[in-house]
Amino acid sequence: MNLLAMLNWVYGPAAQSDPYYLLLRDFIVLMPWWYPFIWVGGIATFFGYKFFRRFLWRQSHKRGATRVRDRTQRLIAIQDAELAITQLLRKPANDNNSEAKPIAVA
Repeated sequence: MNLLAMLNWVYGPAAQSDPYYLLLRDFIVLMPWWYPFIWVGGIATFFGYKFFRRFLWRQSHKRGATRVRDRTQRLIAIQDAELAITQLLRKPANDNNSEAKPIAVA
């Protein structure tokens, strides 16, 4: 059923004297067929933008977390290498392996 025909059916024969009928008729006549798609497109654009921003946020945080993890693993590897080197270095024969430093007597 046509919107104008439905509007004429609702308002009846005295429709031309009703200002609301005239307003609705003008709106229906001037409204293009694609007008409802503007709303759908606007709402889809809004939610798409929100989704895209959330996606970018997650990607940036994922990259940051990966960067921190890689740096931590690199520092641990350097520390392990330094510990291995200190264990391989020669030590004097009279070393008693104590960590206490000798006290200088004056």
